[in-house]
Amino acid sequence: MPTRNSDQSRSKVVKMPKLHANSNVVDIWFEAGMIHFEDPTAPDEVTSCTLLHFKAFIETLREFVEDDETITHFVCGRQAIRRFIDNAWELIREVEPQLHVGLPIETISEIEASRAGIALRPGFEGVPSTASLGFQQRESGLIVPN
Repeated sequence: MPTRNSDQSRSKVVKMPKLHANSNVVDIWFEAGMIHFEDPTAPDEVTSCTLLHFKAFIETLREFVEDDETITHFVCGRQAIRRFIDNAWELIREVEPQLHVGLPIETISEIEASRAGIALRPGFEGVPSTASLGFQQRESGLIVPN
C-alpha cells in the first residue's frame, strides 16, 4: 500500500463501514488530487476516484439510507452509514481547497486557465513584487512559478 499523503496534502482518513457481507471496513483519504480508498473486497489494494465521483457516491448512499427497503441490504445499519456520510462530507469540504496539491504543474495551469478572473493584486503584503521571487500571480489569483 502506498504511503499516504506523501504529497503533503492534509486530510483525515475516513472509515467506511462494512456495507455488505462480502466487504470489509476500509479507509478513504485524499492525495494528489484524488480520493483514494482501500478496495472493500481486497483491503491490500488501493483504488482511486475523482472528488466529483466520490460526491456522487455519497449522494447515492444518502438516498439509499432514506429508503426503508434499500437499507435492509446493508449489514452495518442506518446509524453507521449516516455517520460515514457525515464524515465523508467533512472530508469533501476539507479537501476541495486542496485539489491542486500534488498534481503536475501542467494540470494546475490548465485548471487555473479555466477559472474566472479576479482583480489582480500587485503582490503579497509586505513583499514589493512576486516577480522578483520567481513567482507570478495570475488573473484568477493563483500564484505559480515563473
